[in-house]
Amino acid sequence: MRCIFCREPSDNSSSVEHVIPESLGNRSHVLPPGVVCDSCNNYFAGKIEQPVLEAEYFKALRFAEGIPSKKGRYPLIDGIVYPDAPVKLSRDRFGGRHLALSEDVRTAFKTVQYLSAPSGGRILFPAGELAMPDEKVFSRFMAKAGLEALVLRFLPFAGGHEYVVSEVQLDPVRNYARRGSIIETWPVSARRIYSSNHAFIGQEGRIEQVLFEFDFLYTDAKELYFVLAVLGLQFVLNMGGAELEGYYAWCAGNAGRSPLYPKGIPADLADA
Repeated sequence: MRCIFCREPSDNSSSVEHVIPESLGNRSHVLPPGVVCDSCNNYFAGKIEQPVLEAEYFKALRFAEGIPSKKGRYPLIDGIVYPDAPVKLSRDRFGGRHLALSEDVRTAFKTVQYLSAPSGGRILFPAGELAMPDEKVFSRFMAKAGLEALVLRFLPFAGGHEYVVSEVQLDPVRNYARRGSIIETWPVSARRIYSSNHAFIGQEGRIEQVLFEFDFLYTDAKELYFVLAVLGLQFVLNMGGAELEGYYAWCAGNAGRSPLYPKGIPADLADA
């Protein structure tokens, strides 16, 4: 067996690889040991996935949705006890939320005063525009996830893994994900396709949110796009080249719909 990224022998590798990180709630889309070698697995975990997960946007998302890391830890986010006392906000596995006071004694004392005031100190969470990950790091994250999602599709078929390893048309996106040195930035389209609290009908008729979902779009021009949505924020990357014109053309010809929902987004049950 060879690694799908570096093509080095990987029979002795022991790490499973999550197509979408565990810290975004993924427990089922997992590649067996050897598909991604231990070296590449460790590289992506530290150099690509961690910076994405530590960006303000994804930290706030993980905090709000109560998504722990694979070690069971929840992210700390910055907050304020009104009007101006900075604190760190954390939560536990039971849904409880906690304040971590500033290490500065004066600031911590001021925070306690605000919280004990007759009116009660209001705790303000992050709101508005939150910083997304570095553009190039995130596009490499998309390239990595796209190639892994592709091999996940091919694994059930004889020779499927070797096809992804050997396919030269995938070399640019493969090398960009692992080394990032081919071009300055491989473009990624981003747009919201439904609200973060959109309610769907899930299994057994239960109403639930969709934390993340992904699929591929194959256009009439024979271009392959990887499409990932995280709580309704959709990202698209061209697996065959660093351009998105074909995707935008597809959108224009399909009433601006998402490739994940070519017939339109199901109605929000919370508003029904």
